[in-house]
Amino acid sequence: MEEGEEILASWHGNYSSIVKEAGKGEAKVMTVLPRGFLVLTNRRVIFLKERGILSRSIHYAFSISLENVDTMSTRDNEDCFIEIVEGNSTHKFYYDSKV
Repeated sequence: MEEGEEILASWHGNYSSIVKEAGKGEAKVMTVLPRGFLVLTNRRVIFLKERGILSRSIHYAFSISLENVDTMSTRDNEDCFIEIVEGNSTHKFYYDSKV
C-alpha cells in the first residue's frame, strides 16, 4: 500500500473479466483468476489471488486506479457481485463474504 492509502472495504470470492476487442466483428476475451480478495482503497481497486492447497498464500494480481474506473456497481441478491467498468473491460468479482 502507498503512503496515505486506506482500505475502505474488501471482499472474498472469484474474479472474471470480459474485454471487448475492436476488429471486423466484436470479439470478447474472458479471463478467470483463482479465488482471492478484492480490496477497495481510497485510490484504487486491488485484486489479490490465493495460492496453495495445504498452505495458502496471497499474492498481488493487479490493481486499477480509481481515476480509470468508468463505473462501479454492486448486486446483493442470489448472485452477489461487484462490477467495475474500465474502458473496454468489464471486471466482475463474485463474492461470498465481505471481509
